[in-house]
Amino acid sequence: MAGIMGESGPYGADALFGPQLLGRLDFTTYFENTILSILPNGFFVAGSLICLHQLFCQPRLVRRGFLWWLKLTMSALLLATDLGALTLSSLAAEPTNLAVAAAATSCLASVLVIILADTEHRRSLHSSGWLSFCLGLYALLGIAKARSFFLRAELHSLAILQSLDIGIMAVILVLGEVSKFAEIIDPEQRDAAGPEALAGFWNRSCFFWLLQTLYAGSKRLLNVHDLHTLEDDLQGDRLFAKFVPIWSRWNKRSSKVLFKVLIRTLLRSILVAVVPRLALIGFSFSQPYLLERVVLLLESKNPRDNFENGLVGAAALIYIGITVSRAWYNYLAVRMATKTRGILIAAIYDKTVKLEHNQAKKLAAVTLMSTDADGVTRNARTLYEFAANLLELAVGITILALRVGPACILLLAPTALLSATSTKFGKKVGPSQVTWNKSIEDRVSKTSAILGQIRTIKMVGQGPAATDYIQELRKKEIDESQKYRFLQAALLANAMLIYCLTPISVIAGYIFWTRPNVVLKSSDIFTILSIVAIVSTPLSKVVASYPGVAATFGRLQRIESFLLLPERIEQREFIGRPLATGSISGEAEKLTHCDEQSWDIYPADVHQVSISATKTSGTIIPCSTFSIPRRKFTMVVGKTGCGKSTLLRGLLGEAIVTEGTISLERAFVAYCDEQVWIQNRSIRENLICASNYDARWYSHVLSACQLLSDIQSFPSGDQTIVGSDGLKLSGGQKARLALARAVYALAPLILLDDIFSAIDEKTADGIMNALLGPQGVLRRTACTVVLATSSGLLHIRGFQWTANFTAKFYTLLNNSQKPNYHLLAIQQWLTVAMDCIGMALAVTLVALTFKLGDSSPSGTGLALLNLITFGEQLTFFMNDSTGLETSLGAIARLDRFIKDTPVEKDVAGAPPVPLTWPENGTIEFRGVDAGYGSQEGGKRLVLNKLSLRIPGGSKLGVVGQTGW
Repeated sequence: MAGIMGESGPYGADALFGPQLLGRLDFTTYFENTILSILPNGFFVAGSLICLHQLFCQPRLVRRGFLWWLKLTMSALLLATDLGALTLSSLAAEPTNLAVAAAATSCLASVLVIILADTEHRRSLHSSGWLSFCLGLYALLGIAKARSFFLRAELHSLAILQSLDIGIMAVILVLGEVSKFAEIIDPEQRDAAGPEALAGFWNRSCFFWLLQTLYAGSKRLLNVHDLHTLEDDLQGDRLFAKFVPIWSRWNKRSSKVLFKVLIRTLLRSILVAVVPRLALIGFSFSQPYLLERVVLLLESKNPRDNFENGLVGAAALIYIGITVSRAWYNYLAVRMATKTRGILIAAIYDKTVKLEHNQAKKLAAVTLMSTDADGVTRNARTLYEFAANLLELAVGITILALRVGPACILLLAPTALLSATSTKFGKKVGPSQVTWNKSIEDRVSKTSAILGQIRTIKMVGQGPAATDYIQELRKKEIDESQKYRFLQAALLANAMLIYCLTPISVIAGYIFWTRPNVVLKSSDIFTILSIVAIVSTPLSKVVASYPGVAATFGRLQRIESFLLLPERIEQREFIGRPLATGSISGEAEKLTHCDEQSWDIYPADVHQVSISATKTSGTIIPCSTFSIPRRKFTMVVGKTGCGKSTLLRGLLGEAIVTEGTISLERAFVAYCDEQVWIQNRSIRENLICASNYDARWYSHVLSACQLLSDIQSFPSGDQTIVGSDGLKLSGGQKARLALARAVYALAPLILLDDIFSAIDEKTADGIMNALLGPQGVLRRTACTVVLATSSGLLHIRGFQWTANFTAKFYTLLNNSQKPNYHLLAIQQWLTVAMDCIGMALAVTLVALTFKLGDSSPSGTGLALLNLITFGEQLTFFMNDSTGLETSLGAIARLDRFIKDTPVEKDVAGAPPVPLTWPENGTIEFRGVDAGYGSQEGGKRLVLNKLSLRIPGGSKLGVVGQTGW
């Protein structure tokens, strides 16, 4: 725009690129038109076209309302001001092509602002991050241009239009942060949308959307239901849907397959996070230059108001930039960590339901989902940030080299000296982490098995022995962890030594090597120290993160090995029409459907089949051929260990068929294992599982399996929670509940593995008659039953409930993600708060330094140097504090469990047990009342006023109906 002003006078240098106008604290208009106008406009146009392409692929979610009209009105006003600027530039006395081009590109950008504002309002629940970011950047650049225009008398009209531009952009930014909740079209989507989903770009980036949760937490204890639903891109099913095709295509023979697939799956999220990370690096390395300018101005003893005010503004811009860019990056990092956790847990679950039964029941998935997946999540940010730290280190060394010359190499001297120790220890971190996790897996699986049989263990008096055994497993686990913890401490000590020794080595090299005869000024010393302080942070992070990165790769390797295990191969053939699994819409429809089945096809046909329990075991069922007739009750009899259960599992597809073929009419098979599978849910939920609820059929099944009287005896009826593995039920009640589940599902083929062994003879006869008699329920439904007389995964796959249980799994996973995500987000919100404190201190310090007039250059330099590291140190402190608070919360939960869990107590006033007890084995009951549950929960008495004496040496048989 030099042509407007001419090239004479104080602003004749405007025709030069600059960027600084000679002799003044200002930019040249040439620089402003190119770098501050045309260049950002070009980037905005390109990015906007990409955003519009993505938005047009989305459905309309929000209706046009008052907020939409306001956005479009303000966007139109923005275009009007830019058209006015274009007109003034074109009609100037000496217009320049560069000024006209800058104004024209601004008009094009304003047109795209209108289109983006309209499209994102109607097709997105929150404002466009691209538009909000660019408008914020435009506003900052506009302030610099408006100041330049006001300093030039002939450009006051453009200055006014530029000021209007800034004001309109600010209004559009504010409108972008306003929630669209009331204008969402779909009521269900409106109810499900949380504050984050509706928050604008700056609201999300600075974690202001958490204020509602923090306020609620200040009033009461929060639970999962108080936390808002996560956005769609954080839902486990959607994350896994992106992961599966990449995982399936990837070459599994390459190294670190899972890590590479995770990177590829989250590539877009990682690339988006690069932008704020680069901005953070840029703002961080601006601090030494600010410090140098402030100290130089103080040393000059020549106060200049323009420069002083400019440095105060620069301090505000730099530290605001650090706060916003770090907040934005932290927000994206939290989302990446949450996505990583969701992908890993979903992949482990999906693999679990596809494994062979013998592999799945080892409970490795439990440890992988908890210890390994959560460990990867904790270090996910360190893993993704590793490359950024290396880039920051390279940039810092380059800047330092311009100041100290070859002495910049000494920055790496402490690292080189300690690298031998780091390398030696670092190689052992990964294997030690794997060993520790294996011991955790061993303890968890064995503890789970013991708790599953705790009633039997206590009945035989082995409770103390089981406790000692679990304690030994825990001690072994702690011993295995010692090596990893020692290595981690050693590497962290190395990192701290590097952080402390680096400034000393660089300054010593600068003084005694590259500049031995130069008198150093305060500005030189503090500038070098500030650069070293900034570079030392990524350097120490690279070293300190080595154990975390190595441990993460070790955990990923364990998960990868699990995901690469061979899956169960379907060896059966299905020759009938498929049914809708678990579909129940009334008894009449079931009966009609069963009557329409083709009677020419056997429900199960076995031809010359040999079956083994596992791939490594020998043949249990040799070459066998038989067919199971329709609508018949078929019994498989034989002595213990002859292979009855193996045969049923072969029909179920859970055994290894070494030769021959098994043909089933349909894959939908109801199964009752000898080891009954009961979930920690209500009786009704256990019975129905993934089937639909039908009141009439439900009542018929309860009656046929003789569960009505048992349910009536419970205080909560069929809504009674049965406990883990049916702990509140007797063995017979669990068996009848499992049988009822198989009958209710109404599968064409029902396999019963010795299910009547836990039921008394009278009750079993009644159930057999009700189910299989001439008028039995299963007779009327034309189901085929196979009974063998002598792990829920078998049941889920047999009933064809995998999809239903997967849907429930994703619900539970998404619920578990909510507190994890909010915890990480709140920790980063605290970081934002700390950065705001650092920003306020820095701006106040620079302002007071110039306003007081007698500030010491050295003292000011030292203060600004401390502020550079203050933010990082405060962030580390807050992160460690929140980690400690989380650990204390876990201890509080353990303490609450110990205090609140009911324990068995001896009767008050009972005589002490003699040291010689038991002497003769006599057992005596005196008026004993006993039942399941607590008094407060409405305990149902199973034993009522029982008095009984069993002499020592006698044998007593306890008989009666099951459940009584």
